[in-house]
Amino acid sequence: MLSHSPRFVAALATALLLGGCVADLRPMSLSVLEQPRNEACGRRVLENAVARQHTEDAAPWRSLPAVSVTFEDSYYGLIGAIACPWPEDPCEVEMTFVPGVDTSQARFSDEGVPTLWGIHGWNTWRKAEGQEAVYGDLESAITFWLPTLQYFLEMPFRLAEAEIVDCAGPGEIVVAGKRTAVDQVYLTWGSYVPHPRFDQYLAHVDSTTGFLLRADFTVRDLAGFAKGRVLYGDYRQVGDYWLPHLIQIGTDPPEDMLHELRISAWALDGQIEIPDPSLPPKSKP
Repeated sequence: MLSHSPRFVAALATALLLGGCVADLRPMSLSVLEQPRNEACGRRVLENAVARQHTEDAAPWRSLPAVSVTFEDSYYGLIGAIACPWPEDPCEVEMTFVPGVDTSQARFSDEGVPTLWGIHGWNTWRKAEGQEAVYGDLESAITFWLPTLQYFLEMPFRLAEAEIVDCAGPGEIVVAGKRTAVDQVYLTWGSYVPHPRFDQYLAHVDSTTGFLLRADFTVRDLAGFAKGRVLYGDYRQVGDYWLPHLIQIGTDPPEDMLHELRISAWALDGQIEIPDPSLPPKSKP
């Protein structure tokens, strides 16, 4: 059956770019600053990107009780094979989460047995079909992968929540040979300058469509030097929202990719399972 070894943490850190003791995603124009130069511009770009995800009459994303996403998760190369948290690669996963809250579950097949992982209030649980849920003591695979995958799925909606935002100006990115004009926004929490506790992001928003196309990010939970990149594509309207159906993550995807989510369905009326809602929240590990 599926192992819950933490080996994927070291593998993922190896797969991500190394950039000195503490990676710094600020572009050259912002690298000498200690405070935002143009916060209003940066927030306007991010808020417009979030608005672009909604149709005119859509309810706020966070108001949805639960969202379900069905996707095929594929891993690439030796590092990807080691990092893969699922018993199969590629693996068909149905993930359900509460928007904006680290409460989620993932359903997949483990040697033909439907299996669930879940997390709520940093309590982790798992169960096989027909059995009772078993709570674990902050199982490493669950505490890392479920919140991480949820954030990647929700990122186009949630980047505007950042505490510190600065406009990084216009630019261009090239993805699979296609050159696109983008508005770039630097965002982080706690400290404008690099800090070993707070992640940084550099968002690239399509100047024409308003969709988030790319985000460069750090992974301070793994190592101060760890960073990577995520690409968003194949946006389609689902109900009152525009949602990506292709998410590619790695050092420089799609050429240098750790894993890829090909989404077959979004459901805006998902049902979340919490086997023991009486458990008090734990501290984030």
